Amino acid sequence: MKFDLDTLIKILGKAQTENSSGEVKFQQSYLYQNVFLPISQGRNVWVKDLDFSQFTSSDIIDLDEYLGDIASGCTRLVQYANLLRRAQPVAHTTPMFI
Repeated sequence: MKFDLDTLIKILGKAQTENSSGEVKFQQSYLYQNVFLPISQGRNVWVKDLDFSQFTSSDIIDLDEYLGDIASGCTRLVQYANLLRRAQPVAHTTPMFI
């Protein structure tokens, strides 16, 4: 199995660009900044400190979708890493020296 790393990098870069606009908007949201981010950093978030007028139920759905996208991306990366680990090395026809 051969991998064209240049093509892979281009594809990954394009996917990141396509997904980043909605992701950046969400990362600026109140829910992300004041709930998700502190929890992901191991800090406590107290319900009494939240301003519930700053987000709606659709923001919670957006957070769920965001986390689902992250989980899906991680799963794909693990599958890709397993694929690379199983790939057999290809010998060069000419000696290669490092």
